[in-house]
Amino acid sequence: MVPRSRRVRPAPPPSRSDRVARSRAVRGATGPWTVAASRALVLCLTVLALACDSGAQSGVTGFESEVEADRPPNILLIIADDLGVDRVAAYEAHPDPGRTPNMDALAARGVMFRNAWANPGCSPTRATILTGQYGFRTGIGIAVHYPTTVYELDPEGASLANLLKPTHRTAAFGKWHLGGQHLSGARHPQRLGFDHFAGGMKIIPGFANESYFDWEKYIDGVPGQSTVYATTDTVDETLDFVRTTDEPWFVWAAFHAPHAPYHAPPDHLHGYELPDDVTEDIPLTMKAMNEALDTELGRLFEGMGPQTLRETIVILVGDNGGTSAATTAPYPTDHAKNTVYEGGLRVPLIVAGPGVVRGATSSALANTTDLFATCLELAGGQPVDGGDSVSLVPYFAEPDRPSLRAWAFAEKFEPNGFNPGFIQRAVRDDRYKLIRRQAPPDPGHQIEMYDLRHDPFEQVDLLQLPPPHDPEVLQARQELLTVLLELVPEPLPQRLEDAGGLASAAPGAPTSPNGATPPPSPLPAPPPWLEIEMDEDEINPRALVLRGGPADARGALFIERAVDTRGSGDYALLKPGIPQVMRLRTDAAGVARLDLPRSHWPLPLRVHALVETGDGPPVESRPLHLAPRPTQAQLEQQGRTRRAREADAATSEPSGG
Repeated sequence: MVPRSRRVRPAPPPSRSDRVARSRAVRGATGPWTVAASRALVLCLTVLALACDSGAQSGVTGFESEVEADRPPNILLIIADDLGVDRVAAYEAHPDPGRTPNMDALAARGVMFRNAWANPGCSPTRATILTGQYGFRTGIGIAVHYPTTVYELDPEGASLANLLKPTHRTAAFGKWHLGGQHLSGARHPQRLGFDHFAGGMKIIPGFANESYFDWEKYIDGVPGQSTVYATTDTVDETLDFVRTTDEPWFVWAAFHAPHAPYHAPPDHLHGYELPDDVTEDIPLTMKAMNEALDTELGRLFEGMGPQTLRETIVILVGDNGGTSAATTAPYPTDHAKNTVYEGGLRVPLIVAGPGVVRGATSSALANTTDLFATCLELAGGQPVDGGDSVSLVPYFAEPDRPSLRAWAFAEKFEPNGFNPGFIQRAVRDDRYKLIRRQAPPDPGHQIEMYDLRHDPFEQVDLLQLPPPHDPEVLQARQELLTVLLELVPEPLPQRLEDAGGLASAAPGAPTSPNGATPPPSPLPAPPPWLEIEMDEDEINPRALVLRGGPADARGALFIERAVDTRGSGDYALLKPGIPQVMRLRTDAAGVARLDLPRSHWPLPLRVHALVETGDGPPVESRPLHLAPRPTQAQLEQQGRTRRAREADAATSEPSGG
């Protein structure tokens, strides 16, 4: 451990008021950090880099490590929201990227990955980093909206923060966007392994009256209101933590910026002249928000001090590309965030710190899942088998080495869970990219293919060109399609992947090993059933209780929107085949209880459950309909309708004789 008296972890942990006071002291010590100060820092860092490089020998140069051999480095993971490579000047991917001097200086101090993919949405990318797994394994395919979600990132699964606990103090700041208010609630970051959390559980605005200047902030599960500019607050909290915490530490600094709502940041953080109505020029406004983020990153690096920086691996990554409203030519506006085109997937990924070559670029294929294995290797000093995750550490000293990945994968699907209906998936090699889509009720798939080497903006679908098709293209199509189908075997409906627990039964009648029809099985046990637990007023359901299931078993509850089209109590599914999914676990008596907050559930619903049975197929409960209790006026109207129908039926009956 590097001895440093100022890095004594407080015991007991400081209260919320103490942290707020210290944050204000941090800001007040030197006054507001300005664009001018940020540019001065960049100049100093450039001079320092030249000095280090001039005296360095071959191999790793500059930003030399002062970390003792018996402990790993600090890890600072910076996540920028809705930031693609087109808005970081160092990437030279756009003729007018905006001003990002501190991000550019970070790239000059380390390795810049040119072919890094995220998922095209905020929550799915965060989930890949924390778990090292693709979304179809975790069930996170679209944004997780804290107030209303029925699905969150599983807090019982292995997470990066939990795995780093033996070696690092862990903290998360800024935007969380992975948990549910009615599931794990505001302690979701702690359940996933973070010692400390301060930030927003949801996007801004989570409610209509929220903004970057006035937003709901949680500190270790306790809600409050912050009027500190959100970008500034994340830096304040990060500096407070690293200045008062034993090394080594791992910090997850997830900024809201430059995500919407688009607004004019504080003047001292940017140098743009914005219109009074910033929505008149959203691309310019987004550049101002991004420069504000960049300026605050400069304050963060300055506040950490050169000694701490020399002991810290800094990773900067975007969680997805920019929105269509903020996208400008030559990037197509319909190839932006929420699509699996390059504008939605290709993000900045920059790593700097001890043991990292300075001012280098890597063309290797990378994915945000790879940060999982990367951080674990940094913590343990040995390569880690990360499953979907491939460590990037070998590129730190050899950025020109061949890609460790033969292909990269990204996806978007909805709803969250393990039975999506709308699916977009993409896979690429070093040249070609294949996109595969599925949307109900069409059971088929749409496939597109692009040559990224010669068509980086994906304007020419190679499969739509008139025949004859290039044999190389056809071979690449088959190889990429094979990768995709082997990675995500089909059929997908009601199949929970290994991370979720359940596996669907194989279709078809059972046969014995010699092909003969097996003898009749004994009568099956009665299926488990669901019961409704009503609230105190007996008006709305409060919880679902599964009874009669296997003991100590994992399962899932499938929740589907229903509609009573004829007012008869017979409910038809609103979106057949697209349920929400919630995990459950039975107790020793085969009972599981799931709370259903009334404000959270758009009734009526149809629900059923699947529960594991060991080696056999899962058992399914009887379906159950949940509907709000009718009001007195509705009951009276139903009575009038029934009497009118009876009268009509009586008058239409033929007379006897």
